[in-house]
Amino acid sequence: MAGFDEVGLRNVGTRDVQDWLSRFFTADNAGLWVTNDSLVDIELALPAGERQGPPRPGPRMTATPSYFPSNVSTVSLSAEVARGGWPGLVAWLLERRLMARLRYQEGVTYGVQTDVDTCGTDVRRIIVSLDAVPDQLAHVARVAVEVVDALVTQGPTTDELNAWSNLCKPGPREPQVVVAELSRLVYNSLMGLPRQSPHEIHQAALGLTTETVKATLADMHTTSLWCVPYGFEVPGVARVQEGNGQRLKGTNYFPPAG
Repeated sequence: MAGFDEVGLRNVGTRDVQDWLSRFFTADNAGLWVTNDSLVDIELALPAGERQGPPRPGPRMTATPSYFPSNVSTVSLSAEVARGGWPGLVAWLLERRLMARLRYQEGVTYGVQTDVDTCGTDVRRIIVSLDAVPDQLAHVARVAVEVVDALVTQGPTTDELNAWSNLCKPGPREPQVVVAELSRLVYNSLMGLPRQSPHEIHQAALGLTTETVKATLADMHTTSLWCVPYGFEVPGVARVQEGNGQRLKGTNYFPPAG
């Protein structure tokens, strides 16, 4: 999750990297797409290897919803939802509502950044980050919780769902659109996911209702993990328990002064 140190990277050695390369950098685990006819004759040489399935998320080590402090100057939220639960829509709704309240209405944050990350085949992680000047961070955290709770309770409005379906509507086949579609289709092939056409995605978006989206929002709320600066709290959310409450017995050593 955002904010946790990746301490395991300190122990990765050359042999570990080489083993990883030989397992994943193979022809069976690669996909290629091109948009220029002159590149079709390019010759690639990747070794054969066993097809590796998509990664599975590890066990959750933290009870949620909860928050933890870290050495950051932002208020962030991460949550997990099922792949079929329209995580992109949830991220879009969060960004839209948080911007409306904190940027345009109150003017206490410059921007809201959102992202949707892959956690294996069936899970997507939504990440939201809000910036603010230091003396406004506590207020931003409080309002962010209010906005998220209101969205979970009420669900999206009809106007919001209509706006989202319009965003999903297939547009002109401009170069950047074609590139994005090729990238998505190849990615889905490698992950073993359905290869939906833009028209199929749009038709599914047209069938969304407030109640169906509320089910995904409930999952988001249940798995939410907040990250705030040291000394801050997230109102109404429990702090992550640190340790198991047991103290180790031993000898304390202190470095010499200086």
